[in-house]
Amino acid sequence: AQAATAAWEAAERHPNEFVWWVLAADTAMHARRRDLALAACEKALAVAPTNPWVVRTEAKLRLEAGDPHAAMQRLEMLGRTAVLADPGSTRTYTHALVASGLGVLVD
Repeated sequence: AQAATAAWEAAERHPNEFVWWVLAADTAMHARRRDLALAACEKALAVAPTNPWVVRTEAKLRLEAGDPHAAMQRLEMLGRTAVLADPGSTRTYTHALVASGLGVLVD
């Protein structure tokens, strides 16, 4: 948890540099600090709103937190073609569909 806090503080010193928020999000995930990871993803998306890694990571975190609808909405920002081109995004989107009861829509 200490590393997650340190990464967050470093990102705060460089708020407009996307890579610092990615580092903060990744460190928070490894420290099992979903709250901090989600907050770092939101900060990263403010700088780079359609970055696939951040969109996919935030969607996965929201799915793990029990909010499949938010996960789907986040991934839909990338567009269907981009989601289907990325196996990680496709997997997260499919899991979110099933978790939300919309699994019958999976082609």
